[in-house]
Amino acid sequence: MTARFIATARQIRHYRATVAALLVVLTVAVWPSLLLPLAHQYVEFNFRHPGATPFIPDYPPYVVAAILFWMSPMLLLAAGLMLRQIVGQYRLNRGAETRRSRNDNGWSTLADETGIGRRLVVVNDPMPYAFCAGFFFPAVYVSDGLLAILGPSEIEAVLGYEASHMRRRDPLRLFLIELLRSIFAPFPIIETLAERVRVGIELAADQAALASVPMPALASALVKVVRASGRTQPLTVAGLTPNEARIDALLGKPIEMPYQRRDLVVTGLVLVTLFGVLAHLSSLQLCPICPTL
Repeated sequence: MTARFIATARQIRHYRATVAALLVVLTVAVWPSLLLPLAHQYVEFNFRHPGATPFIPDYPPYVVAAILFWMSPMLLLAAGLMLRQIVGQYRLNRGAETRRSRNDNGWSTLADETGIGRRLVVVNDPMPYAFCAGFFFPAVYVSDGLLAILGPSEIEAVLGYEASHMRRRDPLRLFLIELLRSIFAPFPIIETLAERVRVGIELAADQAALASVPMPALASALVKVVRASGRTQPLTVAGLTPNEARIDALLGKPIEMPYQRRDLVVTGLVLVTLFGVLAHLSSLQLCPICPTL
């Protein structure tokens, strides 16, 4: 009974964004008057500024109001994630400069060979980690703690892996994936699609590293990081983080990331409900008590 309860609780948690979105959509369908102020504003704006918006004046006001109403939290979420990323990157840069390792220049030759060059930052930190961060000018951050537990071939594998992330600007790509995943959280299938793309980015970096070092070197580095690391970054980075798909790929096993049938059904239910409510709202007329235009 306890195990079943825990499993049910996990499923509810997995679909909490979906449940919240359905409640909001159904609330608007039952009480469309909640959209009346936005609908009036839309009609008045189009009357005073014809052709100023991409929406034609005859577009159903309640539909436009509903779209604006539903998009507002998405835009706030996107702004919050962007602000979090900017602040996190600023703190990372500031902390890295103040804690820059004295052995930074000792790895310049290997950094040049892997294509990182001067964008390698060795941080004086006993915690083992390595990651690539930065949107438009990404840099590779490696800790003294990681360099201390890795051998020469493992270090070359790690730098080659992060160099691939840097060249492909993967921190920006991963952030955009996380942004879309968060915005479209009510659609469960988006989680699986985002995970597939994210794993594909990681596997591409693995293949780039394996072009210059043997597979055991990269696998050994991953194992050592798993055993010793416990730190998470407050921003989206392309880091040396192992997962089941990467381990399977390194071992030559087929990668399986099947879609959950339940997620497909729930996503379809959300879409049907959303379009049904929009169709209902498109048939409604504004309240006769309208502001003077």
